[in-house]
Amino acid sequence: MAAGLPSTANLQFKTFDQLVADFENRWGGATGTTPNLKSGSVALALFQTYATQIVYFEFLLQAVIAMARLSTASGSDVDSFVNDFGMTRLAATFATGPVTLSVLSPAVQQATIPVGTIIQSQGGVYQYQLIADTNQPAYNESLNAYVLEATQTSITATAQAVFAGASQNVQANILTQLGQAGSGIDTVTNSAPIINGKDPETDAQVKARFVQFIAALSKATQAAILFAVNSVQQGLDVNLLDNMNSAAEEQPGMFTVVVEDGSGTLSAALESAIYAAVDAVRAFTIQFTVIPPTLVDPTIALNIRVAPSGNVTAVIQNVTTAILDYVNSLTIGEELYLLRLVQVAEDADPNVVSVQPGSVLIDGEAQDLGITPVQLVRVTSGNITVATY
Repeated sequence: MAAGLPSTANLQFKTFDQLVADFENRWGGATGTTPNLKSGSVALALFQTYATQIVYFEFLLQAVIAMARLSTASGSDVDSFVNDFGMTRLAATFATGPVTLSVLSPAVQQATIPVGTIIQSQGGVYQYQLIADTNQPAYNESLNAYVLEATQTSITATAQAVFAGASQNVQANILTQLGQAGSGIDTVTNSAPIINGKDPETDAQVKARFVQFIAALSKATQAAILFAVNSVQQGLDVNLLDNMNSAAEEQPGMFTVVVEDGSGTLSAALESAIYAAVDAVRAFTIQFTVIPPTLVDPTIALNIRVAPSGNVTAVIQNVTTAILDYVNSLTIGEELYLLRLVQVAEDADPNVVSVQPGSVLIDGEAQDLGITPVQLVRVTSGNITVATY
């Protein structure tokens, strides 16, 4: 049976050589002779011609079977299959995050940095542009720009990659150039990684979500609400709180959707889109709200012992990076545990001999960081202290 075909099809496909051999054997059986056809034989040429046509029809049949079933379809055939049910492949998303715009000395007059201003890496390999964000205090809606007031030295703005996809994600301090002069700003940087850009859904992801789509066709269920949220955009972290309000307090008949897009927050446009998607599937009279998580930025400290052969500076950097990556991978409502930090540190570099007992502290305390279902732990590298003992 050819690879990828459904077992229920019960279809046997043969190769070109197998078909030619079958023709020879049947001809020999019909004539009572032992076939010994050589190149140039008229009978062999006919058998090879028939075999060529059959192999071609086999290929067409396999293609039809593959396209007829979602599990064996690929590419545009996956799209056409799910489109018939009203579902579409999720598009690539644009990496979006905060950037800091600064001047070298306090501004003597107001500086206006319009939406659309290009922020880029050295040489312009990565290009972002400022976008409107009413959640940023420095954004002025009437001017459609960010405003650095007199006496200020820096403001925070929101920037979005010019091109969609994961290839446009950047690590911290990569966006350090203004694309044009004359904005009144001297320096720019992204102090934290901007890594929430996503490529379009793969075939495997579409197929997995289609199963959820079918399961969510009964409205007002938890599955339906989660599917609605996850179908707005890729890369969302969602925590659905049943019978709880936005303060994580019990409130019968109310549910809260806590969600972020990888940046730790939500833009006004994305929040509105998620609200509309949930509103379409929620039960009549049931109240709900959509909120971004409350960010918790703890301080983390620990002491490690480095093997004599290890480069202390490099080992400390590796441990710091590993802790940063681990903590920032936590999902909404997920707690931060001391023992997990010990494990992460020991696994970060083969030259880490041990972590000093009792040295691991979170916010100055030797205890786990408990958080509420509406909180999200995110840490900056400046809040991680790794020393040796």
